[in-house]
Amino acid sequence: MTKVEDLQKEIVELRALVAQAGITARLEPAHGTDYIAHGSTQHAAMIGLCEVDDVEQAKRDGYTIYTSPVTGKNWRLEDEIGTVHYYPGVDPQKAITLVLRQKVNVIESGKPTIPANAPQMFTGGDEWR
Repeated sequence: MTKVEDLQKEIVELRALVAQAGITARLEPAHGTDYIAHGSTQHAAMIGLCEVDDVEQAKRDGYTIYTSPVTGKNWRLEDEIGTVHYYPGVDPQKAITLVLRQKVNVIESGKPTIPANAPQMFTGGDEWR
């Protein structure tokens, strides 16, 4: 019967041989080029938020502006009209303000926690984490 120490030694030797061939094992799955970090500028763009630098100009252009009480950043929706279509019968301004606040909260609330009983996440390769 093979001992654990023998198997560990064999694994080390096999890894060295594979490394000589230019193949390295990726122990931790790396994020691909399509990864979007939670709370990033790309995340904001993905959910339809735009950070506003010139508030007065944005207001003149007809946008609803929301100033975050947490960060003080000014935000607007990329598409206000699309938002109104999801809330028929509701005051359009109220719908826009509601969705804008919700999206800013998503960006600024921090990365969600993973429940202890969550299944492993598929990372795009043969690896699971």
